[in-house]
Amino acid sequence: MDQNVSELQFSLSLPNREESVAVGGCSIAEAASHAGLLPREVTSLRLAVEEALHNSVHHAYSPKEHGIIKIEAYQTPRGVRVDITDQGIPFKPIDEWADHHVHGWSRMMELADAVTYHNLGRKGKSIEIHKYRRSEALDPQESEGKPAATASHSEEEIEIRLTKPEDISQICQSIYRTYGYSYDHDVIYYPEQFQEMIEAGLVISAVAVTPQGKVVGHAGLSLDTKESIIANMGMSVVDPAYRATGIGGKLGYVLTKTARAKGLQGLFSMAVTAHTFSQKAIHKGNFHDCGLILGFTPAFTSFRGIREKLVQRESLVLAYKPLEQGETLPIYAPPAHKEMIESLLEPVMEVRDFRTPDGSEEIPEATDFSVEVSTERGQGVLNFVTLGQDAEAVLFERLKHLKLQKVDIIVLKADLHSPHLPKLVEVAESLGFFFSGVLPKWRREGALLMTYLNNIEIDGSKLNFDSEVGQKLLTYINECRKKTELSLPQL
Repeated sequence: MDQNVSELQFSLSLPNREESVAVGGCSIAEAASHAGLLPREVTSLRLAVEEALHNSVHHAYSPKEHGIIKIEAYQTPRGVRVDITDQGIPFKPIDEWADHHVHGWSRMMELADAVTYHNLGRKGKSIEIHKYRRSEALDPQESEGKPAATASHSEEEIEIRLTKPEDISQICQSIYRTYGYSYDHDVIYYPEQFQEMIEAGLVISAVAVTPQGKVVGHAGLSLDTKESIIANMGMSVVDPAYRATGIGGKLGYVLTKTARAKGLQGLFSMAVTAHTFSQKAIHKGNFHDCGLILGFTPAFTSFRGIREKLVQRESLVLAYKPLEQGETLPIYAPPAHKEMIESLLEPVMEVRDFRTPDGSEEIPEATDFSVEVSTERGQGVLNFVTLGQDAEAVLFERLKHLKLQKVDIIVLKADLHSPHLPKLVEVAESLGFFFSGVLPKWRREGALLMTYLNNIEIDGSKLNFDSEVGQKLLTYINECRKKTELSLPQL
């Protein structure tokens, strides 16, 4: 299991007895406090861990069976991760869960920032719980009251380099001045966490600096884990007085060069459709459109405490830039979408091996998945890293719980190289999901993207595109949505 560049704080083995719930909860609370979590964050993590321990104590082993529950706490760049492992009865497919299991899982999801379960075969099973720090946030007052520069500047005055520790506060303040608190990656508002992410190798950050040491531009790459082979290029900001000096392109060049040196095989970026400026910038950097996520961000932008209402939730173009071909894996494209998938992959993947499952392929019993939820932003993401025989049941249950949480948009990322993918897509479409694109090399293999809109509408005529591919994607997605709506049961 990936440790996400984490530092082990403690490991504790407890008997499967009721008193172990309180012992484990108290131990985690102490570790979380030591890691800098706020009191309310400590309480939420403790309750989530106690819920998981309660499930292990009462349901992992038979009443008279003696077993061990192992707890490991890790300090991560963003907070704390807790692994709870036992060798009791394996997880059942989600559609066979009793009500108490469903309730317990939902409660853990509400209390934690991310929860994942893993079937480990002979090693048992594990639940992974993450809680992020929200302390030591950027003070907006430090960013205000400073007049913006108005003079013109030539690019020769500016140094483009990787970020140093003394740049961090200025970067966070620049993001705040540009985006307010609406930027999607909230770690950028916590200077200490941002520095820790850089040191852990989960963020690669570059700045444009004047001879006086003022940061006038920034862009960064963020990785899911230290083992990721692709990174998300974003966190881009340029001081208005320096926007005609080519800073953005130079930052992109430095980051791309660094990514190649670190062995990354590709970069991806997300661009808004309210205008085409950001799309033009990534296309200029040789990114190719490969997806369109309708309504992914909320229908407002926040700027220094003022909210400007948009006409609808913001839709994002996903674009990919290949750095290296890497290993060629078989692609099991759903027949209905094979032509579109091939057209999206052609510019970014030199060798493509499309196959049709024949039933002889080995499918794991359990799906390896994780769920990311932001109720504040109305977003849910289902990461189906490995598709198991229970993938359809897992999808059904996760969709049900996210809808109950009133999440507006749900994105499904499913392993593009699994022979079980065509069957999962068929079921997903029957539930209301529709095709949204592909993301090469995601979690080392690649993902098919699908979207579910939970009682919201997106008017495609209000979206703006810089490329023909973007417009083609919108047309194709609209056709998919119509087919999905026609196939859904009428209430």
